[in-house]
Amino acid sequence: MSNIPTVVWWYGALGLGVVILVAAFLIIATGKDVRADRRRKVGLAAVAARINADYLPDDPSVLQWFTGTPFHPYSRRAAATGVMRGQVWEAHAIFFDLDVETGLDAETSVHYKQTVAMFHVGEGGMPAFSLERRGDDALADDFTGPGAKPLVELPGNPAFSSTFRLTGDDAEAIRKLFTAKLCAFIDAHAGWAVESTGTWIAVCRKRVRPDIDAYHAFVGEAAEFRRAFGTRG
Repeated sequence: MSNIPTVVWWYGALGLGVVILVAAFLIIATGKDVRADRRRKVGLAAVAARINADYLPDDPSVLQWFTGTPFHPYSRRAAATGVMRGQVWEAHAIFFDLDVETGLDAETSVHYKQTVAMFHVGEGGMPAFSLERRGDDALADDFTGPGAKPLVELPGNPAFSSTFRLTGDDAEAIRKLFTAKLCAFIDAHAGWAVESTGTWIAVCRKRVRPDIDAYHAFVGEAAEFRRAFGTRG
């Protein structure tokens, strides 16, 4: 009986030690993330200067068009950082890092980061739509919540429709846009998602944020999509 207080004390001390270690680990990890984000923002500012674009470390206004989409379906939290705005290859463009947490609740939440490129296409420049390869994001494949758009099948290209999830309200205009040539281009660029608001077209590699050294190549690849869709901005 006399050993019980000692045992309880040791268990208490052990538990406290575990709590302290976990807290220390979280503090260190958070500090590393903060420093990495700071270095990235400095690097992105340098990229913006090279492509003659205006730069903002944070700008939530670019997210106003994109909700409940392949870019952040069921979004619980989203932030736009490292935002660049300017003329890129004859089009008004915006590039930014999207930091998003998806899911209906904490148990289904998924946190990821990806870089998005947006190009202005003018008012009524193309129909609004969302496109992604099936299976790239289970939440997006099953998205039927508020704002969900109807699926658009391409009768003349059943292979494309079975590979990609294309949604939008104006099915006739979307089918006219997605020619055989455009579908072949998209099929050859695996891992990219595309979305149009009718005024802007946005593209990204799902859950990919290019390193600073690879950012210029990302800009070039994104611009290929802008040209493939025939946007002039």
